[in-house]
Amino acid sequence: MGLLALDTPLVLPEYPSFSTAPLPDGARVVNVGRIRDGETSFTRLYASAPVRVHDAADIGYPFSYRAAEKIEPGDSGGPAFVSGALPHRIAAVSSGGGDGVELLARIDLVADWISDFLALHDPGALAQDTTAGSCAHDLCAPGEPLDPDCAPCAAQACEEDPYCCEVEWDAQCVSESSLLCGPCP
Repeated sequence: MGLLALDTPLVLPEYPSFSTAPLPDGARVVNVGRIRDGETSFTRLYASAPVRVHDAADIGYPFSYRAAEKIEPGDSGGPAFVSGALPHRIAAVSSGGGDGVELLARIDLVADWISDFLALHDPGALAQDTTAGSCAHDLCAPGEPLDPDCAPCAAQACEEDPYCCEVEWDAQCVSESSLLCGPCP
């Protein structure tokens, strides 16, 4: 498993979380990759049907899950999301497959390492500074509309949704600021 620190932030409307505990036997995951039926796409991602995962220690891989093979050759390294979890949660990374079995490297076993890496390379990726500062209230709390000049994140949220600075800083504004500036603690 590997992580990359990008020089330029990749801004997404929502970031997936990652598993911090093992999945129960028989839980379902969805594999995501760029290959479908042997054809590689450079513009699309494909999701498998949900597959049940089981501890792979019984076949000699104690740090993996095993499942019926759904990954395509070449999709190693792609995420396996917990089926039905919202927000999306990565449970494993596709490791390989063959003879009808796929192996998925468990994320929960390296969750602390991932958190440490994120904190080291981008402290803002884990939580935004939500103190009120010159704002009328904390950015993670609903309340009166905020002055966009009170904090950089308030300005971003108000540009995205003027309602937050004109009418009310409601739960939607809190959610939007979390997506724009990092999750609330």
